[in-house]
Amino acid sequence: MAELKKVIGAEIVGYARAHSMEKEPEDGRRCWTLEYADDANFHMDILPSLPDEAIYRVLMEKSGNVALAADKGIREQAIAITDKTHPKYNVRCDEWPVSNPKGYGIWFQSRQSDAVLARKRTVVEKSLVYASVDDVPDYVVKTPLQRAIQLLKRHRDTMFNGDDEKPISIIISTLSAHAYNGEQTISEALRSILKNMHLLIEERGGVKWVANPVNPMENFADKWLEAPQKCEKFFTWLEKARRDFGLYLTVNIYSQVPTELQEALSEDTVTKVLPMIALAAPAIVSSADAGAAEATKVVHEGEATKPWRR
Repeated sequence: MAELKKVIGAEIVGYARAHSMEKEPEDGRRCWTLEYADDANFHMDILPSLPDEAIYRVLMEKSGNVALAADKGIREQAIAITDKTHPKYNVRCDEWPVSNPKGYGIWFQSRQSDAVLARKRTVVEKSLVYASVDDVPDYVVKTPLQRAIQLLKRHRDTMFNGDDEKPISIIISTLSAHAYNGEQTISEALRSILKNMHLLIEERGGVKWVANPVNPMENFADKWLEAPQKCEKFFTWLEKARRDFGLYLTVNIYSQVPTELQEALSEDTVTKVLPMIALAAPAIVSSADAGAAEATKVVHEGEATKPWRR
């Protein structure tokens, strides 16, 4: 595996130099990272790996995750990944870390399949290019779940402003996908996600656990144990997100965004996303009084999500 990573690394470094990239590729613990220009605000992680369906199946069966072991579509996507800290990094063996990022993508799509189908039908109705929903690629449509996650991540980024201990994206995405119930508007999706997100965090032997849905033995929140402040910051962010998005439900005119939410998302984000949210807001509340009650409910339901205060 070490040789594999070196060979791929040489190719990556060559690519970076050939394209006059400002920064040298970073050889991380598990992957190579290509940092593009600062103004592009974009990077690419390249993970050297080998197919590992057989070991994945054995691991899932031994851990009692029989359904995952039997799911051929997910199982075939499993890979063995590089990890420079692994004691057998230099030896090809069955003990290499197993991952399944493509399997995760399949699971995520399953959480929003109805919304994807509904939007593809709309695309077909309005398009001269696509004759049926089967012709519409997934990337053409954006679901309420995807938009809601984008907004939550933007809110997080603005709140923490470069803090390395901010809530990580995989936790936000996983909990959001679990909490999503097929809502057809962004506002309804946000309402459901923000209300229920904390309920999907498990407790295993006193350890908070956000399970990888395609490998439940992997804890996305594993660093919370060694760095409790990461856990605290997650719940602090969740409470603020509930308050900021909850405020939007109290306005009389849905094209107006409360200052707190606008500052939490940035003016540019609000300008781009507001039309989609504004059209959806009346589907949740029909009056300012009802909106205020709904916002208050969202906030109070979040009061139980402060374990550091117990």
